[in-house]
Amino acid sequence: MKRLTDARSALVAAIAVALVSFSLSAAWADLEAGNKAYAERNYDAAFKAWYPLAEAGDPVAQNNIGFMYRKGRGVHLDESQAIEWYRRSAEQGFADAMTNLGYMYDEGRTVEQDFVESYKWFLLAAERGREGAEGHLEFLEAEYMTPDQVAEAKALAAAWEPKPENPSE
Repeated sequence: MKRLTDARSALVAAIAVALVSFSLSAAWADLEAGNKAYAERNYDAAFKAWYPLAEAGDPVAQNNIGFMYRKGRGVHLDESQAIEWYRRSAEQGFADAMTNLGYMYDEGRTVEQDFVESYKWFLLAAERGREGAEGHLEFLEAEYMTPDQVAEAKALAAAWEPKPENPSE
């Protein structure tokens, strides 16, 4: 009886691994299909490929959807939606979305201009190796921020923790 239970447990584990692998490869294929469509300027197809992934919590797709709303590609231009998607992605720790959100605060795009918040997001992106983020931090420090504001932004970044999405909760 124990052998049968062990065999069933192994079979269930193997099926679970296969389903997860299939799920991830299907999501990757949808992400790549969106990338290809976007590169071909077929923004409607890109949106249709990425949106379900973004809704399901994929940070790359969320950032892409945010960019589409920010630029009005395949959707009506809506910077409020762009910020929402960038934030969802950035909160999960995706560095590209962190810089995109940082720029929105930098420029006061649909949010009040806030260099402390911008600096926080750029610092978090820099910590994750995002190219260009460190240069932007230097620019903010040199041109727009007081030492107290920089210290505040650094404290906010130090206290920040990623929050993976789980839409099923």
